[in-house]
Amino acid sequence: MLRRDNVVNMDARTVIACFPTAVNDSRALHSDTQMLSWFTAERARREIDARLIPLRDVDGWDNDAFSLGRPDGRYFRVVAVSVEAGNREVRGWSQPLIEPTGTAVAAFVFRRIGGVPHLLVNAKAEAGFLDAVELGPTVQCTPGNWVHLPARARPPFLDVVLAAGPDRVRYEAVHSEEGGRFLNAESRYLFVEAGEREAPLVPPPGYQWVTQGQLNSLTAHGHYVNVQARTLLSCLNAGAVHLG
Repeated sequence: MLRRDNVVNMDARTVIACFPTAVNDSRALHSDTQMLSWFTAERARREIDARLIPLRDVDGWDNDAFSLGRPDGRYFRVVAVSVEAGNREVRGWSQPLIEPTGTAVAAFVFRRIGGVPHLLVNAKAEAGFLDAVELGPTVQCTPGNWVHLPARARPPFLDVVLAAGPDRVRYEAVHSEEGGRFLNAESRYLFVEAGEREAPLVPPPGYQWVTQGQLNSLTAHGHYVNVQARTLLSCLNAGAVHLG
């Protein structure tokens, strides 16, 4: 069912990502100690400074009686909704939801290194993370938010993923994100095979090659693997995609 669009929800995908696997990582490019040392260093060099400010002080955003958004249509809107449901703790309520303005892309670039499939993870800093940085897919963004910028300013490997032909896309499906906080939030999930030219053995700062087993082992720890990476990992653990 993970091969079908919008069938398995985010919570189930996260649980599947935690399935124990018997993947042999003896030929991993980096040992577990090296991988964890790199991740610890990435966390140490990042710091997020977040503070509350009044809506009237937010530049570039407009609001009306029911929503808050940008005139250029990028990023997301905050919308007011009224909900009725007969199978919840209360029958009705109102709340704000975040509505993305486009379909996101979450993709792992992978390649075989020493005959073993490796995933290119990104130590990604995001607002709201408890520890500032978690491991995410190679690409995690909404492409429409970046089209106005030159190629050098776009996320690394985004163009590699978007330009990949059918022969290099090993998995593709659209999955919805968590519905209690987001409205109409969908991401296009992919596994894209690459070579040395597209994804070098020595990746840019903030990126590292890991095996499926190494990434799977980190799901036993809180705040190590982000939700988008867990969705892609669930596809591997459930056999929806094979990289070997």
